[in-house]
Amino acid sequence: MRPLDKVTFGHKHKLSLKYPSSWWGAKWREALPSGNGKIGAAVYGGVYEETILLTHEELWRGSQTPELPDVSDKLPEVRALLLAGDAPKANRIMADALEERGYKPKMAWPLPLADFKVIMPSPHGFKAYGRELNMETGEVTVSWRDGATRYERALFVSRPDDWIVYEIRADGPDPIHAQLYMELHDPKDIRRAATLPEKAELRSEGEYLFYAAENDDRSDFGAVARVIPLGGTIESDNGRLKVDGARSVLVMVQPFVRDERAAAWERGRRALAQATPSYAELLGPHAREHGRLFGAVTMELGRRVTSAPTRSCCWTPIREKRRWR
Repeated sequence: MRPLDKVTFGHKHKLSLKYPSSWWGAKWREALPSGNGKIGAAVYGGVYEETILLTHEELWRGSQTPELPDVSDKLPEVRALLLAGDAPKANRIMADALEERGYKPKMAWPLPLADFKVIMPSPHGFKAYGRELNMETGEVTVSWRDGATRYERALFVSRPDDWIVYEIRADGPDPIHAQLYMELHDPKDIRRAATLPEKAELRSEGEYLFYAAENDDRSDFGAVARVIPLGGTIESDNGRLKVDGARSVLVMVQPFVRDERAAAWERGRRALAQATPSYAELLGPHAREHGRLFGAVTMELGRRVTSAPTRSCCWTPIREKRRWR
């Protein structure tokens, strides 16, 4: 089922888990991450509902930077203390003076860009579940069997294109039935001191999803997603796309920050319309560049050799059927 196994290099740099990250309410803390240094995607959830938490290096919220007061009158005191050899005391002079004169900046915190949600029914109950992070390609995969059909969901964040590329595959008699949409990150799943925008704008049209929200600096952030099913049908429904009867579903997501949503949506639509609609062809150039960077540095933490591969340290597979979400 894997379209580009030739770019993998065995199991040495793979993290394999045999249970869903949705267990025990772990949410994003047990997600498998992928990213290209600019855009991040953390995959978590279960078979029925999978969440891809999208992030962007330039998306921050909550900062407060007031005008810097003039504290140059403190420089003679600082110089005198330094010349006297009292560096610890001199170190606090300027900071204390700024605070006394009302300078109280607030550090920003990273704002999640969106949750990309995938809902898929599990009519027979899943078994043979596994999820994996291939650190040499940056690819995250989730697989399971439902009845006589084997399903797989795979994702990477493209280094050449700055897109999140995602594919759902079915190998067996049953096709794919899925709902896909984007929304703000769960407000219950953030730090108490942090806040999210109050609402987001969601649209669906043809094979495209459009999502945007306003940050506290009045700029827009969001994403455009193109959903391409192989076989079956696709239907737009109030900000969601419903796919029925497909053998595979390719999704490409282009995020944006500090922009105007209408213009960013149109640029994203045009870019994704021209993209090669093939997971394998998009993965190839990314995997070569990611693998080159990954292999650029090696580090040895001792010479102890173990005969047990990494995957043998993981939990035993789920063998019985599960209906948990």
